[in-house]
Formats: sequence, C-alpha cells, structure tokens
Amino acid sequence: MKSLKMAVIGCGNIANYAHLPNVLKTGQKLVATCDIVEEKARQAAEKFKAEKFFTDYREVVELKDLDAVIIATPPDTHREIAVEAIKSNKHVFLEKPLAANLDDAHEIYRYWKKSSVKFAVGFCLRHHGMFKHAKALIENNTVGEPVALWRIAIGTAMGVLPPMGWLTDKKRSGGMVVENTIHMIDAFRWFAGDITSVSAHYKTERKGISIEDNAYIVFTHQNNAFSSVLQSWTATHTYESWGIVGKEGTVSVKGYVIGSMEVSGKGKGLEEVDIKEDPIVMYEKEMEDFVKSILEDKPVFATPLEGLKAMEAAVAAEKSSREGKIVKLPLIDY
Repeated sequence: MKSLKMAVIGCGNIANYAHLPNVLKTGQKLVATCDIVEEKARQAAEKFKAEKFFTDYREVVELKDLDAVIIATPPDTHREIAVEAIKSNKHVFLEKPLAANLDDAHEIYRYWKKSSVKFAVGFCLRHHGMFKHAKALIENNTVGEPVALWRIAIGTAMGVLPPMGWLTDKKRSGGMVVENTIHMIDAFRWFAGDITSVSAHYKTERKGISIEDNAYIVFTHQNNAFSSVLQSWTATHTYESWGIVGKEGTVSVKGYVIGSMEVSGKGKGLEEVDIKEDPIVMYEKEMEDFVKSILEDKPVFATPLEGLKAMEAAVAAEKSSREGKIVKLPLIDY
C-alpha cells in the first residue's frame, strides 16, 4: 500500500506521546516537524527520523512533496494553521478542539467545506474499545436508543492533573469545557445525536486562571435524550464514571478509558465486559483511520462539521452559565 508523506506541526506532549510515533507505526513517512521552539522541532526530527524541521508552519504547508499535516498546537492557533493547510491543498488531522472560539471554528469549517481535502478532528474516544462497544450496544439494541447519558470527571484529566500555562488561559485554550470536556460532548453526540439545548453552571475556584475549573452541564438531544457532565479540576481526589441508560438496557463504566464496564438488559442480568486497552491504542487507530480515508478516498471518522457542532454545544454551555438560562441550538448557520 502506498504511504503518505506527513508533517507534524506542534511538538509538545500529545505529539510526542501519540502523533509522531503513530506516523511511523502506520507506515507513513515523516517529512518534517515544526514547533515555534526550535529545540523541540529539532529533537522531534532527530528522534522520529524526520527529513527536516521548521519553526514556521508556513514553510511546512508550502512543501511541495507533502500529503498531509498533523496539527497539535494550542487551540488559539488552529484556525490560522488549518486554513493555510487547506489553502495549500494538504490533508489535515487536527487535534481537538476545532478552535478556541466559535468564530474561528466556523471559519475552519467554511474553508474545509469549499475544499476537497480530507480533514479529521481528533476525537479519539470514537476509537477506544469501550466507547466503540457502547456504540455497538446502542445499534444492536442491547442498550437501544439512549434515554440518559452521563460523565463524572472529578479531579484529573486522563489521570494527570491539568497543568498551568496555555491550558488555563481562556483565550488560548477556550477553557476546560472547550479543551477537555469536548471529548465527551462529541461522544454524547455520537451516541445520542445532535444537541438541541444546553443548561450549565460554571465556577472558577483556582486563583490566577481565566478558565472555569468546575462545570455542570445538561444537554438535550434531538430524540429528547439528555446527557450530563460534572467535571472538576479542583477536587482533592479522583473519581470518574460514564454510561448510558437506553430503552432496552444500560452500560456503565467505573473510570474513563481505563476501568470496569458493566452491561445489563431487560430480562438479562448484570454482565461485566472485560475491555482492557492502553489509551495509546485509540490514538493509533485514529491515525490508521485518517490515513485510510486519504488512501482509499473514504469519509473521515470526525469531520470539521462534527468538530463545529461539538464546539457549538460547548460555547452554548458557557453562554447558559453566564446568562443563567437554557440556550437553544443551533447558534450559527451551517
């Protein structure tokens, strides 16, 4: 099978943990690395055998001998880089969220919609074993049509305390919900369909930050299912769970991407489902999916439209908290 010539823009934690090694694991050629910190770009190029390294993303997207770019930079830079990549007719894999604000997200969507490039948004939960199994339980009617969905995320994100820096700067990250909770917003939409209204309450408890660090959100979906998120980055210990109550059964997970899964149905007892999967696997699978979409000219697993709708729901949650009322969707014209 033909391999793609790829570049990674942004050589921080997620790039070094997942995207850089996964370019090689999926058999693609790493043409270039790029980071505004030259040493990061250089080190990544040396470690992962890239041909070149850059500090200016424009030099990367203008490379003639390049098929696709992976963008793993802070959200406030996404619009500028993604739009230039589209203009240069490069396929794009963009780490979630689509952008730090709805206007930028909408602009990315508009440019993509007029283009012919493959563009995937990194909603990796769609490739995790437990989330894929939950989706199958909905579709095979073991759980059936969702009625109520939930996510409780107390204390940490992926087992790691959120760092200070750009993540806690509202203009750069978009906030806790936009940057992190959006994973689950996409999963809820994947399970239960489009979101039609949002009610939320935000708080900021830590000093010296400009984002919310506690949030409670209730989404209503098109089939009248409702989903909820309770997330806190100020708790003194960790507790996580998620699940779906459907018309035919229930699936629940004690944990997030690592944990125990239980399933029950009408007339069926409680069953433990053993899906033990290292989180790195979902990143490998999403990269495989992205590459396959290009080589076989197939739809990507999550388009900018999916990214925009998740972003819209996250922005509606902030608006609901700020204005103290339920916010109806859509907020924008597609």
